Amino acid sequence: MQLIVDVGNSYIKVYVFENTEIIASYCYVPADFFGAVPQIFSTHSISCAIVSNVSNLQNVHQTIERYVPTLNFSHQTPIPLANNYGTPHTLGLDRIAAAVGAETLQPHCHKLIIDAGTAITIDYVSDCAAFEGGNISPGIETRFRALHECTGKLPKLSQTENFSLTGKNTNEAIQNGVIQGVLFEIQSYIQAYAEKFPSISVFFTGGDANFLGKNVNFFGKNIKNCIFANLIAIGLQRILEYNNQCANTTI
Repeated sequence: MQLIVDVGNSYIKVYVFENTEIIASYCYVPADFFGAVPQIFSTHSISCAIVSNVSNLQNVHQTIERYVPTLNFSHQTPIPLANNYGTPHTLGLDRIAAAVGAETLQPHCHKLIIDAGTAITIDYVSDCAAFEGGNISPGIETRFRALHECTGKLPKLSQTENFSLTGKNTNEAIQNGVIQGVLFEIQSYIQAYAEKFPSISVFFTGGDANFLGKNVNFFGKNIKNCIFANLIAIGLQRILEYNNQCANTTI
């Protein structure tokens, strides 16, 4: 079994893989994580681990490494994907992992990855297994918060299933503006990429993936594959496996 530890700014997500399947998952706030580690290892027969840490939390890698050999994922870690980003050292580790995850699930095809959380990242991986880049914009909750915090009178609202094209009051105008704005943005990206690569696969991942996926209008485009998956976990597991294979290769 393999342990995947994804340390974000707010939560630490932990996954246990057996072969290529997630058999257990946990989510902790940082204050609870270290105390939970012994229980994780007493519950599962883990042989190796990988830690991806995009936060300032210290000692996560060292804590896991007390139990099993642990790969500390960084920009220097070999990955089974070419990286054509202009500044690879600034590319978020979560975006790298998601790209590897998408390539693992759908190799040898064009891929558009929509990761919707605090930020929305829209990344493109070519059919030659190369990360070509992408764009970043504020996520749904971030847009609601910005409207409230950066203005004097607009209220703080949140995501809802009840939105329409035209708002009849200020609350509706905010909710429609944020949600429809995100949907139009994503729909336009999908449309543009589908016109360029008709057989492209579209991936949704992140906290708002299900909400966006079910509300996106594909404009009748022939999207052969629309996939919802935990790309970061899948990608980190593949990176761990890839590095273990490299370490075991005899020259």
